[in-house]
Amino acid sequence: MNVEYFVIFLISFLIGAIPFGFILAKVFAHQDLRQVGSGNTGAANLSRVSKLLAIVGVILDALKVLIAYWTISSFIFVDDFEKMIIAGAGVLGHCYSPYLRFKGGKGIATAFGAIFLFEPQISVAALGIYILIVAITRISSLSNLFASLSAPIWAWIFTHNMLLVYLLTVFALFIWIRHLENIKRLFSGTEPKLQPKSIFALILGAIFFSVLWFLFARIVALH
Repeated sequence: MNVEYFVIFLISFLIGAIPFGFILAKVFAHQDLRQVGSGNTGAANLSRVSKLLAIVGVILDALKVLIAYWTISSFIFVDDFEKMIIAGAGVLGHCYSPYLRFKGGKGIATAFGAIFLFEPQISVAALGIYILIVAITRISSLSNLFASLSAPIWAWIFTHNMLLVYLLTVFALFIWIRHLENIKRLFSGTEPKLQPKSIFALILGAIFFSVLWFLFARIVALH
């Protein structure tokens, strides 16, 4: 294995693994997020603790891969293939955090932010699908599934970059695997619906992140 690739993967994995949702719930709400709701440490479960913390959680989780990229690119030139390593490792770290005995979130916000490394339009379009489905159903998991499936399609429409299409297809497959329990509940009709305030918090967090990226990311040349 190329040593540089391994170091890039390790740094990105460890940054992606920082459990912001868990930290926010512990510090500001004095709750262990693993003991709340689904037990996941992502923003959707964090919204059950605090809507404001969920907004912050979405932004921080979405920033993970970009933080990893900015950290690594400050030392070496990062090509497109290495960006894909950073994106994949960051999402993997978020879902299987070694800081929490390899527990974590489901990768949605982190994948959403990761795609900004390549083409922000894809993330914004996928967010549109999420908003549409969640507005109709109030089921966050179903919205996640549809949004993740749409990402490789948007990648083809906007970029025609097959490597990116393949990466986002892998992301979608991984997200579906992380949602297997949710899928079972969807088929049995027992998947819980989010409260409107929780839905609003998640969407607002994603929108805030998008605005912040468009305002500041061009200063730190991503391409």
